[in-house]
Amino acid sequence: MSQNIYDQDEFFEKYIALDRQVKGLAGAPEWPQLKAMLPNLKGLAMLDLGCEFGWFSRFARENGAVSVRAIDLSEKMLDRARSITSDDRITYERADLEDLKLEGNQYGVVFSSLTFHYLANLPTLIKEIGRSLKPSGRLVCSIEHPIYTAPSKPAFVLVEEAG
Repeated sequence: MSQNIYDQDEFFEKYIALDRQVKGLAGAPEWPQLKAMLPNLKGLAMLDLGCEFGWFSRFARENGAVSVRAIDLSEKMLDRARSITSDDRITYERADLEDLKLEGNQYGVVFSSLTFHYLANLPTLIKEIGRSLKPSGRLVCSIEHPIYTAPSKPAFVLVEEAG
């Protein structure tokens, strides 16, 4: 299973204090650009990868999506999402995106914000997403910019060391 620091109590408590978790989409600096890339959501089935507290999932339903399948690796994130969501057309599930298998031709939009950069095998997931999108479907995603994650003393990391 992939790395999951979000279920560690100390990390989670600090993470939930971030603006993006307190203010939701309004606290996410990338949100205006991502929102601009979205099509009209009315009547679409959606997939939210790395859904965290379900902010986007609820936004999608409020804006006409017929259903949202929301996936995260963190049980703590999913517990929080479930506790603040009262919509039975949003389903939250725990899954590792490294091994995710998707049905073909299912989704009008696949959305993922700040999740893909954690994956070691992104090409396999991108192929699965491509299969799962309807012909006119769209992948809308973002990854972290290295300026936020680059170490102050860069060095090569061997795969064995990275886990």
